[in-house]
Amino acid sequence: VFLVCILDTADISPEIEVDFVAPRANTISHEPARRLHIAGELLRGAMMSLCGIPPEDVSYTPLGKPYTPSRPDVAYSISHSGTLAACALLTLDGDHIIEQPLSVGVDIQRADGSGSAKDNASIMRFANRFYSDAEIAEISAVGDKKSAFYRIWTMKEALLKYTGEGLSRPLKSADTKSESFGVRYVTHDVFDSSGMKYALAVCFPAYVNEYPSLYRITPNDSKFYRAQDVKDAIIALNTGN
Repeated sequence: VFLVCILDTADISPEIEVDFVAPRANTISHEPARRLHIAGELLRGAMMSLCGIPPEDVSYTPLGKPYTPSRPDVAYSISHSGTLAACALLTLDGDHIIEQPLSVGVDIQRADGSGSAKDNASIMRFANRFYSDAEIAEISAVGDKKSAFYRIWTMKEALLKYTGEGLSRPLKSADTKSESFGVRYVTHDVFDSSGMKYALAVCFPAYVNEYPSLYRITPNDSKFYRAQDVKDAIIALNTGN
């Protein structure tokens, strides 16, 4: 199984079952951030349920990377931006022999052209600070520098989630053009309910010969009230029902 599912906070009911959500949600005072956290937790809960993994079987490395101790054949990653949450799930069947826990990384970023990407000069200044020479060369060679900027940035973030290093690793050395990490990438442009464009990237082991199925999870009617609703929607999309 290799899935990437996206959930918009606009599709979540305000009456969502708070007892499902991790306690941290109740400590987030900013409502948009709280709803974004809930969206991520809904996706995580639904994905874990698909694999038969109870919530208590999820642990975290010292740098915050989630993993499932009892299922080294399962990996997941979560990312949030704007109003969208994304969750990647990768599982391996018995044909694969792994010598270390499986890993996957996903990142999503609102590609609104603000901040470091407001114009080409800003993009190149940022890239010269944080991108590798090969990544800088790619941006320099294309006309649409903003799209290249966001594509590479999400790939870098997905790589750092894959390795579990996060921002503890210097960004220049997280070179998405290097083959030394033994990974592959897939990137997409996605949109939220208002039409805002986002960049999405997934990083996964090079020995995995398939690409993830990408699903935008939307309710059949009204809004999502429970993690089970999200799980049912994912199953329906994945099976074509």
